[in-house]
Amino acid sequence: SSRRRHTRYISVTGVQTCALPISMNLDELIRFSQVMPNADTELDLRVLKAHLLAEEALNAYLEFKLPRGELLSEGRLNFSGKNRIAKAITESGQLDWVWDAFGKLNILRNSFAHQIDDGDRDEKLEKFIASCKAHRQWSSLSEEFDDHLMLAIFMLCLELGQHVKTIQG
Repeated sequence: SSRRRHTRYISVTGVQTCALPISMNLDELIRFSQVMPNADTELDLRVLKAHLLAEEALNAYLEFKLPRGELLSEGRLNFSGKNRIAKAITESGQLDWVWDAFGKLNILRNSFAHQIDDGDRDEKLEKFIASCKAHRQWSSLSEEFDDHLMLAIFMLCLELGQHVKTIQG
């Protein structure tokens, strides 16, 4: 099955080609590479697109985990609220780094969406990326990716997808 975990060589937005354990199917990889702008794009657009990709992954996770998860899309829950629900329904110790990173991404995104000039953006970006660097695959992948924002979002989306596939068996 194309959804099974295996290693593929991919090119993410043309930045580089690397071998990764991929649990996303080809359509998901193509969508990621089409939506996530490359490092030449202005940071504000890249952060906003990264946040949208993260929210899509978070929504899919909640829809999978909750018996009637599709009802969440009818509500007016914000990203932070969805992130807290996801953390609350996930066993302690599982995906904690993902929920932490999502929280930091949301702070970063809010600085772009709600403030014209925020002098702390670089620090917020570094805190977000640092929260992803603890992941077991970061050191091996960071040599392949020049763009750490893209790598961080890719790893977050990938981690949620792998967790769902592990639960599915």
